[in-house]
Amino acid sequence: MSNPQAVRKLAEADLYGYSKWLAAHLGFPLIPRSLRGFQHGWIWWSPEDADLIPGFGLDPNVNNYWGVLSQNEDISAYLRKRGIFSHACGLPFLNYYKHCGLSGSFKHLKNNRILYVPIHSNPWNNRSGDIEASAKRFADIYQRSSIMLAWNDKHIAPRLDGIFDRVEIGAGALENESFLRLMNIFERYDYMITDSMGSHVCYALECGMKVGIHSHLHSKIDDNKDRLQTVDYKRLKETKALEGHRLVHSLDYIETRYPGIVIDGGLPNYSIVPSNISNTRPDIIAKLLGWDITFESDLVERMQLNGN
Repeated sequence: MSNPQAVRKLAEADLYGYSKWLAAHLGFPLIPRSLRGFQHGWIWWSPEDADLIPGFGLDPNVNNYWGVLSQNEDISAYLRKRGIFSHACGLPFLNYYKHCGLSGSFKHLKNNRILYVPIHSNPWNNRSGDIEASAKRFADIYQRSSIMLAWNDKHIAPRLDGIFDRVEIGAGALENESFLRLMNIFERYDYMITDSMGSHVCYALECGMKVGIHSHLHSKIDDNKDRLQTVDYKRLKETKALEGHRLVHSLDYIETRYPGIVIDGGLPNYSIVPSNISNTRPDIIAKLLGWDITFESDLVERMQLNGN
């Protein structure tokens, strides 16, 4: 597992390699320090239905004064009413996908195959036990399919090699090539079936996949032994936000907002790309992150460290 303390020291925009790509894309000789967060996970629900709290919609280290760049104006307006500065910009993966110049590069490799994407662990939540059990249930329903594990679950890949045709390794919070790997994987498969709602659904739709949440495999917010021990679950209980998040993770709620995305077998056909996500130019995002303020100081600091 990656070091959770290392993740917590990084700005939100630094996760999954986004800030490294942004700096290179804009020609910066270093990665400037970000003063603001940049919402990296898709919020599929209305914040009136489930509050945005650290770990669920908001980064655990969000600073109310500097605030956060969010996926759309609805989210930003909601945060500003709560005293958190916010500006609508989109999502880091979607910004990368739309502006990296590589989108579509792998679509000629589409294989008419199914990719199973289960829940995933991260540096502060280990859910590998649930993931392995879910993967085996999926393999009993769908033969000749692949599975994508998150970076923090790649240690269970050897135990799934004989069950799936291929085990793909996806994103990791500290892995700089995460977005390139996701794009490569999602553009090569026609179908994604998953056991939970999350950012992977939004990304897959953007990359041209047909997506389904399997009702028989659906991972409720508190029905798995690993999840009950996670930092995020405990935070939900402490902030009294558990009921709202049970609601927005329920199949009834998801199906109401995205009709046709829930399946109980067969191949999915849901392919509607979320249309309410902002698409801001990378140079504007850099300014909103505060890079025009921090760059010169970071450059001087680097020169001092190098003895210049």
